[in-house]
Amino acid sequence: MKIIYIKILLLLLLMDNYDNKDWHDNDSNILFNELKQDSYSIKNIALKLNKSEECIEFNINNILNQLINIYEIDINIITNIIKISKDEIELRTYKKTNNGKKWTRNDIEVLFDELKKESYSIKNIALKLKRKETAIQIKINMILDELLNVYCIDVDVIYKIINLPKNEILCITNITNSESSKPTKENKNKLNNNEITILCSELRKRNSISNIAIILNHSELVIKNKIINILDQLINIYKINIDIITENINITKEEINNYLYPDNNIIITNSINVDPIILNEDQQKILNVFKNKKNIFITGPAGTGKSITIKKIIEYCINTNINYGVTATTGAAALLINGRTIHSYLGIGISNKTPKELFNHVRYKFPHIMKKIRNLEVLIIDEISMMSSEFFDNISKYLSICRTNILPFGNIQIVLTGDFCQLESVSGDYCFNSESWTKLKLEIIYLSKMIRQNNDKNFQKILRELRYGICSDKTYDILSKCINTTFTNIKPTILYPKNIDVDKINNDEYIKLINDGSINKQYPIIYSTDNNKTIIEQTKKWIKSLDIPETINLCIDAQVVITTNITPILVNGTRGKVIELFTDKIIIELINGELIPIHYYKSIYTENTNLFFWYMPLKLAYALTIHKSQGMTLDAIEIDIGNNIFASGQAYTAISRAKDLKNIKITALSKNSFIIKDQVIDFYSQIDPKLKIN
Repeated sequence: MKIIYIKILLLLLLMDNYDNKDWHDNDSNILFNELKQDSYSIKNIALKLNKSEECIEFNINNILNQLINIYEIDINIITNIIKISKDEIELRTYKKTNNGKKWTRNDIEVLFDELKKESYSIKNIALKLKRKETAIQIKINMILDELLNVYCIDVDVIYKIINLPKNEILCITNITNSESSKPTKENKNKLNNNEITILCSELRKRNSISNIAIILNHSELVIKNKIINILDQLINIYKINIDIITENINITKEEINNYLYPDNNIIITNSINVDPIILNEDQQKILNVFKNKKNIFITGPAGTGKSITIKKIIEYCINTNINYGVTATTGAAALLINGRTIHSYLGIGISNKTPKELFNHVRYKFPHIMKKIRNLEVLIIDEISMMSSEFFDNISKYLSICRTNILPFGNIQIVLTGDFCQLESVSGDYCFNSESWTKLKLEIIYLSKMIRQNNDKNFQKILRELRYGICSDKTYDILSKCINTTFTNIKPTILYPKNIDVDKINNDEYIKLINDGSINKQYPIIYSTDNNKTIIEQTKKWIKSLDIPETINLCIDAQVVITTNITPILVNGTRGKVIELFTDKIIIELINGELIPIHYYKSIYTENTNLFFWYMPLKLAYALTIHKSQGMTLDAIEIDIGNNIFASGQAYTAISRAKDLKNIKITALSKNSFIIKDQVIDFYSQIDPKLKIN
């Protein structure tokens, strides 16, 4: 201990090498003695030595840095000699500090809580937050400047919130005000301080959001999000009483609640936890089987609640900390369950490589994907009917190699959903004929209750027939009457069996409206304002895999379809006509004449909530391919079920998009169009107890 004492003293005596202009021989002894006191003060030491506080700080930091980083003396030994705490030493020597790091929400909450205390200390706050005292003071200055000069909160209000004299508050904010008024780089998704001041001023005048958006040349979405951000900051971080806010910003309590509570927010959050999911008996059975760690195949007719059951399984995985992957064979299906395409999720892309080649490619190019696969416990694959047996076997072998486990899919628990009576794989055999399918020993559960067509029992009976390729004379007569179906306000979406250019059809209809003088507007994807480039890049890759356009163009009177499930009524496939266009929402008229606002929709990646984006969940819907319509519930369709049908399951998939017969127009009809392959019939004859072939 004596040796350490001598080393410290020697270092102090040598301090004149760093500040020899002002440092005298006796100064080192005084400094050392002061640091041995139980409660030392930099200010008092500076006064005693007649030096600046910066000079004292510099010398103390330099001593500690040499002792720890050069002489490698243990911190605990130093704390026994001089009365500097371990936390302070770590802060001064840049060990375990937050210096230079972005301030978190929690940091600001801690800072504000400390400022409310009767006798707070900048030094103690710095130690608690592991930041420099200068950084703490700068942050305090910035907050006070924001409250007083940006949000225009009265100084008397600020004085009541934090324990600072009024004159000091005014002094601080006058100093920082000149800095905050400097011009900032324009950002269409953010408001600078001057714009925020104008925003607060306009709110006090009770000006409308749309008018404020025009004044500031920003979208209504950006304005509303900023208001939410301000209110959240004032109420939840700074803990300012809501009554004070209503007085100062002139926003009512009801309006504040509408802004801050998600149910009344401008953005509808796409989350599996938004609405409670109530399962029927068969769906509950699936969940119970899943909990018993069994591999499952969930199947049944269109509209029987397969996707809802998957969401409940995901919810269970989240609540029990199970590592799971959510995938689908198509981008549209993946978007509905907040997942990725199977190709994107596994990092394999569209490739003809062998499982071994894929493994070597991914482990070197995408090590993070390899790590994810090795930790995976559950893999969900939706729309499995569109996956070939060859690809099914390949991903099973690929996962076995990745996990060094010879069992199918590397012994990951597998959950498959789909209906082999609907669209088949573009090429190859059905995956239920694969080697891996047999080895998985899947528990197959058949969902029979048709939820989509619940209000048309006659239509349900027809669909059960058509699903297995049966079109009786009675059914044919009923469907023939659909040739005369007419629609009043809204044109039906035409479903095409062949791969014609439906985009061209939609675009041609759009151009006609524009040429007739219809007002149009663009709706781009809005990314997180997070400055983390990695997060933004990952989000863009996810969006690319979902096949969502960067921007959609819509105009008044355009026929559109909702592309996601918003409410039990507004679902993927709900049709409408555009009535009015706003920056952040679109008013559409439903087939029943009801006017509904469609807002930007927030999609959050299920497995990583840091990945999210907003998009307008609408698309032009004059025409769709049957392939693109799979999974939708359309309320007005026109279909050709004549000689143009060429693939197994096409006709059934098309007609089962509708909720009822009265909203189907059939332009051509043939009994032979309801194609189903014998092997699919054989497969379901072992599953569906009601399957009877006449």
